[in-house]
Amino acid sequence: MFRLKNQLEDFNLFAKNSMMYWHWGLDEFFNTDYYELIEVMDAKDKKDRIQDPLKLFSAISGKG
Repeated sequence: MFRLKNQLEDFNLFAKNSMMYWHWGLDEFFNTDYYELIEVMDAKDKKDRIQDPLKLFSAISGKG
């Protein structure tokens, strides 16, 4: 029960932040695909992504 309450609180906080920082209304927020929006917001810059170890080895060994 406590976990569900925390998840609901997180969702409400996300809605609040969307309205404050993106100037969305409630209709815009609730008509948005929440899970897709979370994926977009979690996207990392190329420099912050996990790198292919074989490419790293090739670069270090001078074979790349």
